[in-house]
Amino acid sequence: MTARRKTLNTVLRYRGYHGCPSLCRVCVYEGPDGKGIAPVLVATEMESNPGTSVTNRIEVIATEIYRLLERPQAGLTVIEHYGACRIAPERFSLVTLHWDRCKGFVSPRWRHLTQGEVESMVGARP
Repeated sequence: MTARRKTLNTVLRYRGYHGCPSLCRVCVYEGPDGKGIAPVLVATEMESNPGTSVTNRIEVIATEIYRLLERPQAGLTVIEHYGACRIAPERFSLVTLHWDRCKGFVSPRWRHLTQGEVESMVGARP
């Protein structure tokens, strides 16, 4: 496990489908020197999100954070997170994206992760 520190923990407001205001919690974990290893973004769907889900706008969220971090050379690891609710347990997914110079991140693909795998990636419970 690589030692990481949480460098960002905030609510991100983003544009959802049809311009609908949307929001999610974003946390970024970076290596000790901030270089060499890809930062990890954990994008969490919020119950109070009035708009488009994290799943449906993950490319937009990842692109905004990647640009905010000044396009780290090592890339960006993206994890989608939904907290437990009355109809579903907590769940995490690793989202693989491709970078398009004109559009930002595109073509998401999801793979389920266990909480233990996520903890190993970020060095703590997200």
